[in-house]
Amino acid sequence: MAQLTTEPIAAVQPLPERSVTVAGLIKELRTFQNRRGEMMAFFQLDDGKSSADVSVFPDLYARSRATLNSGGIVLARGTTGLDDRTGLLALKAEGLWTLDTARKLALRSLVINLPEGRPKPGFAKRLQASLREFTSGDTAVFLRFPNENGDRVSIALGEQWQVTANDALFEALSHFCDQEGLEFQYDPRRLLSDPAGGFEIKAA
Repeated sequence: MAQLTTEPIAAVQPLPERSVTVAGLIKELRTFQNRRGEMMAFFQLDDGKSSADVSVFPDLYARSRATLNSGGIVLARGTTGLDDRTGLLALKAEGLWTLDTARKLALRSLVINLPEGRPKPGFAKRLQASLREFTSGDTAVFLRFPNENGDRVSIALGEQWQVTANDALFEALSHFCDQEGLEFQYDPRRLLSDPAGGFEIKAA
């Protein structure tokens, strides 16, 4: 979670027009129509220690209704301010994602930590077969394993083995290491290229 957010809600300074990404549960969701008949939403984003008042304007609302009603942890990116009525941090939302969606979009690289000992015969072919089904994405894959001196070294598998991250991939890789052996490295700027989340430009 820390790799995907700017900081906890309580630590965010409500400076004018500062862009931040925070996470929490949606509470007190309210929807209404503006004067043009377009739907908008307001809610409190609660991370268990503090809250922020979040406003969602029509364009983003139209793309984010499923996220607003997901019931789980949500990431919100937007510009900050201070709510004069509640005294809480105010956030004008520019993007909304469920935690699961954010993790998949922002995953920059996946490190497979192999257990101690020599790989079993046919290991390379079995790993290639497991990865090949998912090699239509842009998440880099690395193998980390012990060398003859006992040091752990990493090798990149190359662009042809970049994958689309999803639960099916993680399940396939569980045959080579347990879940704790998978290391996830995130780049939250990747969220900026997701039109469904509210952005339509590539991060610089």
